[in-house]
Amino acid sequence: MSIIKTLREKQGLTQERLGEIINEKRTTISMWETAGTLPHASKLPLLAKTLHCTVDELLADQEMKYKAKSDPSRKTCKEKSSRK
Repeated sequence: MSIIKTLREKQGLTQERLGEIINEKRTTISMWETAGTLPHASKLPLLAKTLHCTVDELLADQEMKYKAKSDPSRKTCKEKSSRK
């Protein structure tokens, strides 16, 4: 489950209501929650404020999902430099 969905539900918000607060469509919120797309950087501060978390927490969750979806044989820059 995504942090956006977890925190949204914790605040008692529907996807529709969260969308109204941050001026996004319900379908966009759904895509964020299923990691279909990422929130635009300009939306992160208001999203974090609404969900009572930090932008860093939102980004960390998205980074974990991206890594899980990416090709496991690909190394990050950090991993490549640590092999030297």
